[in-house]
Amino acid sequence: MKNTESEDFNQRQLKIMADELNEFKCQKISLKYLIKRLKEIFWIIESMDKEWSESFLREWGTLETVYAIFLDQREQGILSGKKAEESINAREISILESVEKLEFLVQTKLEHRV
Repeated sequence: MKNTESEDFNQRQLKIMADELNEFKCQKISLKYLIKRLKEIFWIIESMDKEWSESFLREWGTLETVYAIFLDQREQGILSGKKAEESINAREISILESVEKLEFLVQTKLEHRV
């Protein structure tokens, strides 16, 4: 069984994750920063169950992939005109869906102590 100190540590990290996700939704931090912070925090959380970890990494990976595609398209000059607008809308939908799923995962662990 986990000790209280470890549980408290995990709860603090999950709260930071929740705060970062909220900051992103309020447009106070960039997607690039959110991706970086979530990864950093994930790797320091102690003993998270496998199912939760896999779900978290899947959604985090979606954010990272969408961001990488955006950077690649921008670098290649693909993003212009109507195609750019359609691409941005599709990305925003994917990003928001993943952020909502990540929020759910984090809140679930916050509500049911790790």
